[in-house]
Amino acid sequence: DDSFRDGLKSALLVVLVNDPETAVRRSVGHLVAVIAKHTVPQGKWPELLPFLHERCKAEGNDPKVRVAALEVFASMADSVSESLAQHATGIAHIFLSALQDADPAVRRMGLKAFGATVPAFVGDATLDAFAPLVPPVLEVITQCVSTGDDDVALEGLDAHLPLHS
Repeated sequence: DDSFRDGLKSALLVVLVNDPETAVRRSVGHLVAVIAKHTVPQGKWPELLPFLHERCKAEGNDPKVRVAALEVFASMADSVSESLAQHATGIAHIFLSALQDADPAVRRMGLKAFGATVPAFVGDATLDAFAPLVPPVLEVITQCVSTGDDDVALEGLDAHLPLHS
């Protein structure tokens, strides 16, 4: 039943931003990404991307909420890349804000989301939307290396390379 599915999706988004436990938010985020894989390409969850966009904004959102929303982007990027292509400029702005966020956890997750998303756009004209992110990406990569977050730094480097080809 569609009303049950819509209610379930709404409830998951509420838990994603309101649950105090990181493990719960992370698990719900992965579940949201799996559902997105099956609904976003068919246009059956049009409110998801605007919802995530709003939760990624620093104004009025706890850093944990911003991290959770960015983690959903990172988890669903490869499976809904065609649906994301029409939103490339907006997604690039989201990542730019995350990469410049005052909170280091948001910057790291912004880099991870960037790293997961950009490869989906390689060979696509929309990849150009991510070019302005090169300087902040390099800055966050440097921060990650200096704090020993080498895996995140490598993800960012891997995604950064297609922007130069």
